Order: sequence, then structure tokens, then C-alpha cells
Amino acid sequence: MNRFARHVQRTLAILALGVASTLTAHAATTTNYTDQWGTQNENGWGLSVLQQDGVLFIDMFVFGPDGKPTWYVVGAQFQGVGTSGDLVFSGDLYAVTGPYFGAPSYSETNVNGGKVGTFTFDAGTVNSATVTYNVGAVTVVKNVQRIFWSYENFTGTYHGGMVADATGCTTNGHQEKFGNFAIAQTPGDDATLTFTMTPESSGAVCTYTGAYSQAGHLGAVTGTYSCDDSTNGTFSMFEMEKTVNGMNGRFSAASGTCAVSGRLGGVLR
Repeated sequence: MNRFARHVQRTLAILALGVASTLTAHAATTTNYTDQWGTQNENGWGLSVLQQDGVLFIDMFVFGPDGKPTWYVVGAQFQGVGTSGDLVFSGDLYAVTGPYFGAPSYSETNVNGGKVGTFTFDAGTVNSATVTYNVGAVTVVKNVQRIFWSYENFTGTYHGGMVADATGCTTNGHQEKFGNFAIAQTPGDDATLTFTMTPESSGAVCTYTGAYSQAGHLGAVTGTYSCDDSTNGTFSMFEMEKTVNGMNGRFSAASGTCAVSGRLGGVLR
């Protein structure tokens, strides 16, 4: 292991204090909460959340009693689903000290961390959560949201599919539809997104069009759909993520008594 890798390993070990050795869940079983989080109308402080497996590694930057910048860190482990369907992560909160960044040389032996309290990230929705933490005798409760600053662009052609479960339909149960799909997205505050799915085997070609919105790096679309077999209805796509390799997300759709919900995704062609 090279010096840089040892340095990173030591620093994370101090900050997270062995969180990785007691994992209880996988990120694939939860929403991806990686994003910048904060509270509307309270500029100057926030949370930087990075999720790996079942752990949220969180840098919290706030102002101390003296009004000066102060930061804390926590490795919050997934605890399970709450009584209201919320996803709960918690862990010990640490304050960290180290050598001056402008010093001519950096001594990793001077990096030290100490527990100052506990921290809970309680996600009630995909895009909002309640954080509760204490530093000594002071307890803070804040409602936070994902912070948005730039639209993702999903425009492109993909190869993938949709996997869903249907109820109240002509054909019910688990369904899988694979093929090519194309996304056209207009930019700006009044963006629209059109999603056209062409099955690789027999099946209707369906086009979904609606208003696009975004929270943090996750996109969402709500609108109507129509297929060339005369089927039509309403839909919602959400938890949409774009990467250099493709896109994925979740969706629900309804047409009369027929309701379908599932996942979609594809590799960029």
C-alpha cells in the first residue's frame, strides 16, 4: 500500500472509527442519499452526504458558538425502516483537529478525532429528511432537503428495459419489458421530458411525456403516456439518476383500474 493510500485509510479510520466493520445493509436496498443537503432560507451551513453500501459518510459544516466555521463528521449506519416507512441512519458524531493546511509539511500523526455526540438522518422521502444531533448538552433538530444547482440532461438513446408489477390490469403480476428507449429533454426551469420505449420483441411502443423537475442530482417527471395499442394513462418517474454510463430510476403508471409500479434503466448507446 502506497503512502497516499495509507494516509487516506488512516484519516477515514479516525473520522468513521471503524464503521465499515459493522455494516448491516446495502445501498442497493435504499435510495441513494449522496448529495448536498441543507435547509431553505438558512444559508451558510449544510451537510455533504456520501453513501457507500449501508453507510452515509457526512461532513456537517455549521457555525460554532463564536460564529466561526465549525465542522463535524459522522459515519451513519442504516438502522432499518421506521414506523412511517422512513429510512433511518445513525452514528456517533466526531470533531476532528489537525495540522494547519498552510504548513510546509503535513504530519498525519497530528490528526485526531473525538466523539462529541450522536447523529441521526431520518429520511421520510426520497428528497427530504430530518437530522437530529447533539454536541454535548446542545441538541439540534433540522428538516433538510437536497440542494439543487444544475440540471442533469437525460437526452440520449439507451438499451435496457422496465421491470414492474401490475394489479387491476388485463395481465397482472411481475412483468419485464426490454428493448431500446429514447429520451428527449428540454432545458431550463420549464423543462419537459419525453421517454419512448420500443420493445425488442412484440409489444406496444409507448411514449411518456411530462414536466421535469429535480432535487439535488435526482430527477422526476409527472405526466401522461400513450401507446400504439390505444392504451393511455398517467405516470410518474422519480429517483432518476444519470451517469456517464446510462440512467436508472423508478416509476408508477395508471390507466383506469390498472396500476403498474417498478424500475427502469439502460446503458447509453
